[in-house]
Amino acid sequence: MTKHKGNYLMLVEGSVPTADGGVYCCIGGRTALDIVTEAAAGAKAVVCWGSCASNGCVQAAKPNPTRATPIHEILTGCRSSKCPAARRLRR
Repeated sequence: MTKHKGNYLMLVEGSVPTADGGVYCCIGGRTALDIVTEAAAGAKAVVCWGSCASNGCVQAAKPNPTRATPIHEILTGCRSSKCPAARRLRR
C-alpha cells in the first residue's frame, strides 16, 4: 500500500465490528477496524458493495452486540451513494 499510495482502489465487502475497540474481528493480530482505516487512508477510492458494507445488514440489527458498522460510518469523508438501482433490485 505504501508504494502505491493514492493510486489503488480499496474494495470492501462486509461491515466492521467496532465494539470494544473492534476485537470481534481480528486478522493477523490487528482489528478489522484498524486495517480498514489504514487501507482507506491511502486509497484513491473506496468501493463498498453488498448490504453489510453499505448498511450493516443483519449484523447491525438490534441488539448488535459487536456494533457492526457500515463503511461510510467508519471512514470520515466517505460518501455513500443512495443508488436507486440498488433499491429496485431489493424489491
